Amino acid sequence: MAQKAENIPAWAAIKWKGNKRGLDEFKAFIKDKLLPILGIKSENPQVSDIARQERITMSAGRDGKYRVDFSSGKRAVYIDPVPTELTGFTKNMGAEIINAFLEISCFYVDNNTIRNRYPNEVTYEKVVDAAIENGICRYIAGSNFESFIRLVSSLETWAVKTYEGKKVSFGFIFDPLREDGIPLGKDKSWLDFLQNDYAAPLSDGIHSLIELNKNCEPCGYLSLTQDGRVKGYKLDNDAPYRFAQVIQTYVTGNRVGVFLLNNGDIVLAKGGAVRVIKRNLKWLNISFEAFTGFITVELNKKIGKKLLKSIYASVLDVSFSHTGGIIAWVQNEGKWNELTASEVGKEAVIDPCDNLCINTDDKIMETMKKARGKMQEKEEKEFEKEIEMRLLKRKVVKALVGDETFPKIDRKLRAELIAMDGACVVDWKGRVCAVGAIIQNDSGSAGGGRTAAAKKLSKYGFAVKVSTDGYIEAFVKEKNVYSVK
Repeated sequence: MAQKAENIPAWAAIKWKGNKRGLDEFKAFIKDKLLPILGIKSENPQVSDIARQERITMSAGRDGKYRVDFSSGKRAVYIDPVPTELTGFTKNMGAEIINAFLEISCFYVDNNTIRNRYPNEVTYEKVVDAAIENGICRYIAGSNFESFIRLVSSLETWAVKTYEGKKVSFGFIFDPLREDGIPLGKDKSWLDFLQNDYAAPLSDGIHSLIELNKNCEPCGYLSLTQDGRVKGYKLDNDAPYRFAQVIQTYVTGNRVGVFLLNNGDIVLAKGGAVRVIKRNLKWLNISFEAFTGFITVELNKKIGKKLLKSIYASVLDVSFSHTGGIIAWVQNEGKWNELTASEVGKEAVIDPCDNLCINTDDKIMETMKKARGKMQEKEEKEFEKEIEMRLLKRKVVKALVGDETFPKIDRKLRAELIAMDGACVVDWKGRVCAVGAIIQNDSGSAGGGRTAAAKKLSKYGFAVKVSTDGYIEAFVKEKNVYSVK
């Protein structure tokens, strides 16, 4: 069907000039909105004329690389290749987000006629963001998602409020299949009580939760101190350790964990794992699949899953504890030698004081003086004093780490090592090669010190920078390939 220009708002005609069969809008949504949420990287999604009934399908070619089709039911946009096979969680959540988008899209995808009219692009973008939230909540909460969306909306209100001068945190278990609850009066639910300041002290998301049924009526109070004791649990890599115990204890089956953090973030957990986070008004994928997908497709190199899982878990831990830090992975021995090479008048990117692979302090002092070059006597004494303190730090770290590889080191200790001023560096075998390493950045580096250091280290593998406000940025070849900010 031919489009009539006068029926299309001016801003939409400019935004999607061609918009053949309504696919330009759909393609832009897939590329700019959906792919980042699903953790798939593609610079140039292709348009396919093949109609598919399923919302998301996946196939593998002879080369073993995967292709994903995102379908409207009429036409499809395909991504080829993608780094790894999508999980059921990713595909199902993506399908619900596509469904929600098609309800509010500007054009019908099959014939390019106007479906919904928006007065300007700002309004359209806000409606699209709301549709994404609806799709996420539909998948997370199931058929009773409307009350779940109201719960998320109520937490957004608390995210910008304070109670007695402080930000508050909440924790809830939402059970979409549970019908029984504690009646609060006609047409009243926990959401009505949540609007009141009296709700602020109840639950913290770390040690205590409020359980809600499908209508957000309270079912009871859940705490790790129930029965007068704290039960043991096994720590895994799919949740930050600060929330791991309540997630593994209570976020089971169809139950959904909903957490408001005191920095305003809203975190959704399902199936015992953290899934998505709403930060700065945007929903972001914080899953292991998203984290590794972006990194491995850019790196084009296989990394052991156990090592990647341990790095991902520690990045989560540092992010949610708001300590900040850098962790980097070096891909081979040659790259490590480049990182640690020094010469007269030129210091190494990672200097010997931070290199845990060197055995003798005398060799370190000699190498450091050689790289520094000629010094005055007073300057040399101050230099030696600084080096001695850094060598003491090195001895303490070696004593704590021992001969263990990164995945085998105590998880809390890993987070504390990453949080140490400087960078934590792990090699291709998972060995910890440096902790608190001061990185020699290039002159004129853009961004802050941590960002510059992470970019520098990413030349030799990949590096992840976590800021004190919890933002996560991963770099490969100095390029930001993944961020939660």
